[in-house]
Amino acid sequence: ATLSNSEAAVALSWLPDDPHGLLVGTSFRWMRLYDVRTQHELFAWRAHTKAVYGVTFDPFNEHRFITFSDDAGGVVKGWDVRKMREGGQ
Repeated sequence: ATLSNSEAAVALSWLPDDPHGLLVGTSFRWMRLYDVRTQHELFAWRAHTKAVYGVTFDPFNEHRFITFSDDAGGVVKGWDVRKMREGGQ
């Protein structure tokens, strides 16, 4: 996969521990992690039932982040990048 697809990127955040890792929240409810050097998708995860409007890393833990959406009146979910890379949640 490359960095381009038909989804709109509505939220972006660089990984605090990896200057080449870009986390993208999309209009089609997906969260995607890209390596911008190779332009490859490292993982994709269906994060919400509607668009992912925000991605923010925890300032005290570089592995944790939250996403938010307007599904069900505004849902905030917590994630761990290490688990995502391993295929878990």
